[in-house]
Amino acid sequence: MNKKQIAVSLMAVALLGLAGCSSTGGADASKERAATLDYRKQGIKITYDSKGNVDAIEVIGYAAVWGNSQNAIREAYRVAELEAKKTLNDFINKETVTSSVSVRMISQNLEQSRDRNSMTAANKTTGGGGDELVALDEDPKNTSQTVETTTNSNSQLRGDATRIASRVSTTISTNNRGILGGLYMVEGRIVNDGKQAQVIMRWDQKSNKQRQTLRNLMSQ
Repeated sequence: MNKKQIAVSLMAVALLGLAGCSSTGGADASKERAATLDYRKQGIKITYDSKGNVDAIEVIGYAAVWGNSQNAIREAYRVAELEAKKTLNDFINKETVTSSVSVRMISQNLEQSRDRNSMTAANKTTGGGGDELVALDEDPKNTSQTVETTTNSNSQLRGDATRIASRVSTTISTNNRGILGGLYMVEGRIVNDGKQAQVIMRWDQKSNKQRQTLRNLMSQ
């Protein structure tokens, strides 16, 4: 495959990606996305759909900046990227997703998701209901969003949350190397009065598929 053919193929991949964004946007996308598990203490955010499939992972990394030169800042960003990967690797190996706190977080989100779905008709007329549900790494009992449910409902939510937690944990564990290798920086900035570099690294299903497609094209 010559350079011209590769360029045409890359353009086709980009156009397909844009078409996918436009076709899955709006209300359909909000229905597919169940929640985002936000582990603030670890600096990790996992987005999954209603079936328990991992859609995206974001992790924050920090590094000290030891000078004002461009080289110092560039090296700080590199170290921050490595720190982010280490943080995610530790998170995966410790299987934090299967913890009791995570199960309660998912259970709470499922409950809110069902409440949201019951108001779909009203939201269509008002234009609401498109916000993504977010659970923090806190005990839901201590949050103002907790809603009282019956014993049977609680048992069902707990069972669903356990299955989803297991599915999320299995997905990120079996794809550990692919996820770490597919991380890319979506944001980088200097914080704390220039003393630290902060980066946000992201992995998602869409970019992972495109990365594999490009790799296959370049290997031909």
